[in-house]
Amino acid sequence: MKSSLLIVMGGVAVFSVLLYIMLSLYNKFFVPPYVKDIKLNENSLRTPTDKDEAIRMFITKNRLK
Repeated sequence: MKSSLLIVMGGVAVFSVLLYIMLSLYNKFFVPPYVKDIKLNENSLRTPTDKDEAIRMFITKNRLK
């Protein structure tokens, strides 16, 4: 019982490290540089007050035209 738990925990740890490495490589080679340089301003975590403001914030944050 104890050994199977250790095997599962080891598998989770190995998979976590592998996932971290793969996502790091993906960000380094496949994500354009302008996406990485987004600076969060003070309004980025503010809750919109109405539906129209929510739509404008969505369009602005997702760079829709």
